[in-house]
Amino acid sequence: MNLFVAQSTNFQNNSNSVLKGVRCDESVFVGALVRAEEEVLFLASASTYLTSNVFGVIEKKVNPTECWVRVSGVTESLYSGLEESEEYFLSTNPGHLTAIPPNGSGVVVLRVGQPFSSSRLLLSKGVRIVRT
Repeated sequence: MNLFVAQSTNFQNNSNSVLKGVRCDESVFVGALVRAEEEVLFLASASTYLTSNVFGVIEKKVNPTECWVRVSGVTESLYSGLEESEEYFLSTNPGHLTAIPPNGSGVVVLRVGQPFSSSRLLLSKGVRIVRT
């Protein structure tokens, strides 16, 4: 008995996984990994524990201070060149992801997901670990 058969290339996201009309800092960009602070989104970074608590990925920037943020599921086609055999982590470069876990004393390693395709990321946030 087949419990799951994926036959469609037109995968549809659950719109409940995207929060619309969220306040965001002007520095936030589409595809950015963001953190929330006092109901405002800021660029997340693996540089410190405080800045590494990823809330989601920006899917749309309506204006300089209003965004749509995906908090779970598969992103729209926001990226290019994702390697489907890799896992992706929060980078020390604010808002960015990387296939190489950050290294150095005090930085945070946080798995944020894996590719669904070369342009779409499945968000699957791990546990934050501070390197010593």
